[in-house]
Amino acid sequence: MNMSIKANIAYSNHTLYNKYENTAATPNTKLTDSSVALNGDRIEISQEAKILIISKSIVMPSQYAQYFPTRDGEPANALADAVINPSLETFSKDKSFEQIAKDARTELDAQYAAMKKSGKSFDTNSYEGKDWHSAFQNFDRRALYGVSSNEGGNFTKEEQDMASSLMSQQQGLAMGLYTGPTRLEGSFTDQFSGDTTAKMKEAVAFLNNVSTEEKSSGTWMSSIITAQNTYEYLANHKDEKRTDDDENILLKSLMKADKEMAKRMLEALNKPPETSEITSSSFQNSIDLEQKV
Repeated sequence: MNMSIKANIAYSNHTLYNKYENTAATPNTKLTDSSVALNGDRIEISQEAKILIISKSIVMPSQYAQYFPTRDGEPANALADAVINPSLETFSKDKSFEQIAKDARTELDAQYAAMKKSGKSFDTNSYEGKDWHSAFQNFDRRALYGVSSNEGGNFTKEEQDMASSLMSQQQGLAMGLYTGPTRLEGSFTDQFSGDTTAKMKEAVAFLNNVSTEEKSSGTWMSSIITAQNTYEYLANHKDEKRTDDDENILLKSLMKADKEMAKRMLEALNKPPETSEITSSSFQNSIDLEQKV
């Protein structure tokens, strides 16, 4: 039996992802170099058609997906992709922040309903946070921020806290700091090989690449000041020998000073334009680490 691949291209929609393997398969189906055997019948397909089928149907796990394990084992690529590119928009693409919040509420409710329908309701204390990862699996970082900031008042305290936790995990992994299931810690590679200066440089780059909504928050302002100041200090004192205790003391001092600075800057930014002493552009140039440390 010969069949036109064009007439049966919809067949690719039934292809299933085999976890962690570069293969695709369906029940009673075997993909070969030149054909597909379906229930005893053979369908001839071209190389171009096979590439199209594979590219459209296999969802490969992102590099960091394993650190966001889900209930059904499917890769939470949206969460993982933000580790490499926090500005990547999938769920939130071409949406206003208000619409993102509405869609996020709908998505979470749909995920909870699907879990309940499966016979096992959503568990806030699920092993390794699998149910939380499943609920948020389609959220890009901008959507996560919509939940963490409780945009529109649509989200519970637990949902806000989990979204914030996932955002912190994304930044930590990007900096080479492991956060994830204990059983997988040994599989994680610190791309900076323990170089604290490089880690802080990555933190600055990561935070500068988040959404405009996230950048408007006091949390972001405090974090970017801390990261920038720490990086500049370490870069300017790279020849000095420091113990781990020295670096911990330094970080605590910087964080305390930066929170105070961030508070002053937020107060200034919220003043009417004619009385404000600082602008968003001057904020980036106002850091003077040497006077604080």
